[in-house]
Amino acid sequence: MVTTYVLIKTLRGHTTRAIDELRKFSEIELSAQVTGKYDLVIRIKNSDPEQIDNILTKIRTIDGVTAANTFTPELWPRRWTH
Repeated sequence: MVTTYVLIKTLRGHTTRAIDELRKFSEIELSAQVTGKYDLVIRIKNSDPEQIDNILTKIRTIDGVTAANTFTPELWPRRWTH
């Protein structure tokens, strides 16, 4: 099972419009508006790399989206070794 997050940056004043467009994507299971370098963070349902690429292509065509970067965290073991 792979969890992929997408960090999205929008032009000033375009975040709400981007959110409205992202709501149309059935592959998105979680989204949050954030502050800092990025404006939105979304979590994509389990997808293979090709599906993720297709979703990113669609996201990047949304008016006002200037960047969409993926982050796929790797699970760390429960015990840390020294």
